[in-house]
Amino acid sequence: MIARSIDGHQVSAIGLGCMGFSHAYGHPPHETEAIRVIHAAIDQGVTPSQLALAWLLHQGEHILPIPGTTNAHHLAENIAAAPLSLSDEQIQRINACINQHTVSGMRYTPSVQADIDTEEFVP
Repeated sequence: MIARSIDGHQVSAIGLGCMGFSHAYGHPPHETEAIRVIHAAIDQGVTPSQLALAWLLHQGEHILPIPGTTNAHHLAENIAAAPLSLSDEQIQRINACINQHTVSGMRYTPSVQADIDTEEFVP
């Protein structure tokens, strides 16, 4: 990984690769939760999107993340996430940040959900 330093932490030179923690999918997360996710990525020396992909890949062989992008830098960033290794402690830390209690809102609007055949989580 080509790296750069932010506040003494080595992170990807490509950039943080982090979309805003928008409330487009529901209520915005508490700022503390968002900061914990960003710190988990910085501690690992990767972007938040790389951390998310690595975390998904560690969930088991039944999970196959399919990230989409039209940006060559983001594609390279996504590919670089595949070989990342996360310890059990790191996975537990991420699980504490991202779970059914910290993520809110529906994935799709009701009108879009009616037109697609996908899972629907009911809290």
